Amino acid sequence: MDKNIVSSIIPKLYKCDPKYLFIYNQNIFFHDLSLLFESAEKIYFTDVCVKNDDGSIVSVEKIVEIAVKAKSFTFRGGSITSKTMKELLKIPNFLKLDEFYMYHISEDFDLETFYNYMKKNKTTKFWFYFENQISEAYKNRIETIIDEIITTKKFDYKPPVLAFNGDDHEKFEILRNIYFS
Repeated sequence: MDKNIVSSIIPKLYKCDPKYLFIYNQNIFFHDLSLLFESAEKIYFTDVCVKNDDGSIVSVEKIVEIAVKAKSFTFRGGSITSKTMKELLKIPNFLKLDEFYMYHISEDFDLETFYNYMKKNKTTKFWFYFENQISEAYKNRIETIIDEIITTKKFDYKPPVLAFNGDDHEKFEILRNIYFS
């Protein structure tokens, strides 16, 4: 499959008003995203590498920042750093999303910043799946958060789904049921 097919088509488009944007296994330049994002409400990226003109990888937060009409975002792969969550919280349209899904999250992700935000979040449903290579200490912290969520009787925030390879299947099912209730 040509990983540059989307980028080769974008310059030929006069107008593009997708409500749903699903892109798989592509390399895209950041400057090309603005046309695709103008009206997109649901954005789904799987193994999409967004690059600047100099070839550097664009962070997840920079992508979210320009998707002002998005209501739902899914990233399967993407550049996540220790600053990702703090930077996302500075973006007004991120705070208004209905859904935000990230998969293959590394241990670099600032779980504590997310946790603090999660306890106040009344808008966005989060689904986070962490990489296989996270440490036992990081897994233990995720499990502590999961235990807190599943033992809570009444929520004044939107409870997320947090998962990783090897997590407790029974707890995952409880968490998933809470998420969908």
